[in-house]
Amino acid sequence: MTVESEPMTDETNPEVAATEAGKADLGETLLLGLIDAPDGPRAMLRFTDGDIETVAPGTYTREGEVVAIDETQVVIARGDGALVLKMPTG
Repeated sequence: MTVESEPMTDETNPEVAATEAGKADLGETLLLGLIDAPDGPRAMLRFTDGDIETVAPGTYTREGEVVAIDETQVVIARGDGALVLKMPTG
């Protein structure tokens, strides 16, 4: 089976879009991407100050502890409950 995809442009690249004014809600932490790494799942998060980090389950971030990463979302445990970050659709 062959899968064809369009080349990523500044318009479709979530990391670029997340750093451009008006492209994303910069007032909240964003899930930029999910990575299926050989040593386990990873996620790229963009924090409200513009910092971008790659995290794995068990990573402690300024939002709390990353407790789960799957094909569509990241779950972060915090003192006031769970923060669920989902991949943008569109």
